[in-house]
Amino acid sequence: MGHIELITDVNGKEKKVLSVIGKKSKRQMPEGFYPICLFTNVESNGEGDNKFCFETQANQSSAKSPISMFNDFLIPNSLKLVDETIRAYYKI
Repeated sequence: MGHIELITDVNGKEKKVLSVIGKKSKRQMPEGFYPICLFTNVESNGEGDNKFCFETQANQSSAKSPISMFNDFLIPNSLKLVDETIRAYYKI
């Protein structure tokens, strides 16, 4: 687990990446060391009813997961669901 950092690419678009302490991590992004990297996503309707989800694939972020591990781009914010899905995918 970590926190995000917003970086701006050469086209001026912001992208969410995993942030860790240390200058060496700027050369190689930490996501490159892991096969699964989920980012939180909060959807607000403006009335205080927020919907919390996990992003499973990149969309202005560096989120990633193996193909067909998750059926949807956004999944419920449930670590139990994530754990069960990973265990089922790798048959452990």
